[in-house]
Amino acid sequence: MRRLGSLLVALGLIVATAVPSAAGQEGPAGHGVGTDVRVDGTTVTVIVHLSVLVRRGLVDASVRQYLLDQLDAAADRWNRGLARRPFFDCLTLRVEVDASLVHPVDRDFDAPGHVITTYGSSHVGTMADGRGLPSVWDPEGQSDPSADYAGPFEHRVEGYWPPWLFDDTAALAHEMGHLFGLGDDYVRDEDGNVSPLEGREGTLMDSGDAVDPALVDRLGASLLEAGYGDQLPRCEVWTGTLDVRAEFGSPYECEVSWRGEVTLTVEPDGTTSGSGRVAADGSTCPAGASTGSIVVTGTKTASSFELTYARGPDHGCGPVFCLGGGTASIPLSGPTVAEGSTPNDLGAGTRFVSTWSLRCTGAGCPAS
Repeated sequence: MRRLGSLLVALGLIVATAVPSAAGQEGPAGHGVGTDVRVDGTTVTVIVHLSVLVRRGLVDASVRQYLLDQLDAAADRWNRGLARRPFFDCLTLRVEVDASLVHPVDRDFDAPGHVITTYGSSHVGTMADGRGLPSVWDPEGQSDPSADYAGPFEHRVEGYWPPWLFDDTAALAHEMGHLFGLGDDYVRDEDGNVSPLEGREGTLMDSGDAVDPALVDRLGASLLEAGYGDQLPRCEVWTGTLDVRAEFGSPYECEVSWRGEVTLTVEPDGTTSGSGRVAADGSTCPAGASTGSIVVTGTKTASSFELTYARGPDHGCGPVFCLGGGTASIPLSGPTVAEGSTPNDLGAGTRFVSTWSLRCTGAGCPAS
């Protein structure tokens, strides 16, 4: 339930109460029951299956389309934040809604979606103006409404989403978050007043719009708890040092050395990207040498890294001598170690030699 200020009078998010048996039927994770997951390369899509119960005759075709569009807009609120924050170093999480609008008489109790009722009264209370509070309830849910859990990935749950909720895509996105296992980022006192948990103010699971790294990690943890870990690709993260020695020909006849650190991410297909920062580590050239970021792209093969490096957008030259771009072939000396030097002759007496020392770190590394 979204925090809506002191107007709220509610009992909690996940209410452990009896619901029709069809809503509690379990299905194996990954088989389209409740909330499901699809993996396409490094994109992991959380699919929220919904059976939204609406009364026939009260909703015409245009309003039905509006409800579906608002569900998509709520998912987009999650996707804008998730796109900026990778999980497992290189995986992009995203949310997709698979919704059917159904008259209660036509309800299929074997349908895979979570059952959302849009009429009737709220199970958890009302606001001061009489509007019903949205809720999600699960007989196997947590007693603590701020706790995350994997239940929606394992079986169907039920909810009450009053019509007004569909006009507020932030509140709708908050309720949707409960359907992929996220608890509230606020607490309620005995008088019904609410306040954000420490460090959680302004998130989508509080009363704001932010999808921060903690929410991404919590969503990922729900996927792992639900048993999707074996389906998620692992990305390797390599960190280490880069030394570049440049020899500039006539008329300068001088040398510059740069030294810095780099971090590379290797996707399951070997695609490699990364960045770092270097600073001058000695120069015999007039006017000094440049300092700034570098960007790295390339491929990791079974025996080496084949990389291209270049100055980053903040790495200007001005009157000083610049780090030039180049290519590098770095042999693997073990499953988690890559070291080597590569010369690049740029002509006119200018030559760059890059020396790399990389180690794989993190959970995605191959066994050493």
